[in-house]
Parts: sequence; C-alpha cells; structure tokens
Amino acid sequence: MKPCILRTPGLILAATVTMLLVACGGILESGSQPERIYWLEPLAANDGHGEPAGPVLTVSVTVVPGLDSDHLLTIGPGPELSRFSAARWPANLPEYVSSLLIRSLAGSGSFSRVTRDAAAKLDACELELEIDRFYTRLGVSRVPQAVEISMAGIFRCGKNMSPLRIVHRQSVSGGRISDVVAAHQQAINDATRELISTLSNLHIAGDEMSSIPALPGSSQIVATT
Repeated sequence: MKPCILRTPGLILAATVTMLLVACGGILESGSQPERIYWLEPLAANDGHGEPAGPVLTVSVTVVPGLDSDHLLTIGPGPELSRFSAARWPANLPEYVSSLLIRSLAGSGSFSRVTRDAAAKLDACELELEIDRFYTRLGVSRVPQAVEISMAGIFRCGKNMSPLRIVHRQSVSGGRISDVVAAHQQAINDATRELISTLSNLHIAGDEMSSIPALPGSSQIVATT
C-alpha cells in the first residue's frame, strides 16, 4: 500500500501566514506603541516695560493620590481612572504644572521673582496649590468629551491669608490625541489667567487692609474670599 500524501500547498501557506501573524501580533498591541511626549506652553510673558516691582512669590504644587503620574489620564464614563496609551507629559504632573505656573506667573509682571524655594525670602508671599482634577472626561462610548482642571489652595502674603479655588472645563473638539492636548492647553491657559488675576486682586486687597490701622485691643484682620 502506498503512503497517503496530502498535496495541499494552499492550506500549508495559509497556516504559515497565520502563525506569522500570531507571532508578530504582540508588536501591534497598544502597550508596544512608541511613546510620545506632549508639551504644553506657559502663558506669553507680559510685554510691559521695566522690572516687576511686586513681592517675591514661592509656589508649591501637589496632587491628590492617583494624579501623580506623567501619563495623560482619563476618567469615565464611570469612576475608572485610566490613561491614553503611549502618551505622556515631559514630567510627573506636580513638577510639570508647577513649572508651567511658575513661568506664567513670572512672566505676568505681578511679582519680582517666582520660585519653588520656600526659603527664598522671609517676607515672600506663598502660594500652595493641590490639584484634584487634571484629566480627560470620556463619554459613554469612551470618546473624549472635555478636559477638566481643578486646583485649590492658600495664598499667604504678609499677615493676610486667603483660600482660593480654580476650576476649568474645556470641550475636546475631536477624538484624536492632538485634540485632547489642545484642550489641555486651553484649559491650563484659562486656569492660569484666573489664578494670576485672583492673586493680584488678593495682594492689592491685602495691602489696603494692612494700611488700615487696627483699633486698640482689636485682632488682626485676615483677608479671605
């Protein structure tokens, strides 16, 4: 009896291609995509002439647990906190936002110097912020809907102390990662402008209150908002 030989080159070729696809499938997974670093810009510096005459400002930025990451984060449609694959900021969020705010505040002309150094000057004003939102809100179909930024903290200047809170929400114009980054840029721009305006108003109000002589036996007034 002659041996039975199956002459099925088409099946052999198909099986070979299938095995190659399975073997190479790993490089197509999201975790294997090349990482991209995305950049945000601080506000443009104030074009006013002359050296800033305001006080020295020290800035401290922290984040709530879960946000201490260099990934572009997402939330929703439920409470799940996730991230865009292979998309990162240049540094972890506290360091990166601190750098953006310091450069924007320094360029505003409202302060003679802005620094992270808490011991920069004994009479320096202090800004302490905690970020509790800095992510992209996803819809039911997990399509990016809006970027949400929220931060709260304390501004101390002289004997005056004022709590503050900044909240901004910026719609995302499309489903691409570039649309998400553009929404982050607009949201941080708006939040920073509001922060600069708030600090300027609080400092002016504090100076005015400090110039009012206290009545004999009265306690020091603390400016709050």
